[in-house]
Amino acid sequence: MSVAEKIDPIYNWAIQIGSMLRNRGTDKSTIANILSQFQSLSDPKEAALLTMMYIRRQIGRGEIDRHAGNNLIQFLNKLYNDYYNDTEKLRTNILKFLVLMKWAYESEFRRVIKDFNEFIDYIAKER
Repeated sequence: MSVAEKIDPIYNWAIQIGSMLRNRGTDKSTIANILSQFQSLSDPKEAALLTMMYIRRQIGRGEIDRHAGNNLIQFLNKLYNDYYNDTEKLRTNILKFLVLMKWAYESEFRRVIKDFNEFIDYIAKER
């Protein structure tokens, strides 16, 4: 069993989307603003909806690549639906995802990394 099959899918999505945003020209302030939007409201359901709307707005303004942004919204929507009935898990998992995505973005991958296995391989080849 691969590392990617053993870990929370949030890590795979965060690495993929974070590296995609990095390689498709999203500015670091936009990434920070996504996290800030989610943290700006106390109700995680409302915060999730606000964050998805903010991302869509940034796609429309050309600040976020359409494909990367749509993937980001799609995964946030999955988390929203998966944890809708447990607001604490909703908050925890969306925050975890957004922080990991930001860290993946900040890791400055030179290409899109599809999952945690590829992340480990990428690091091993950098030595």
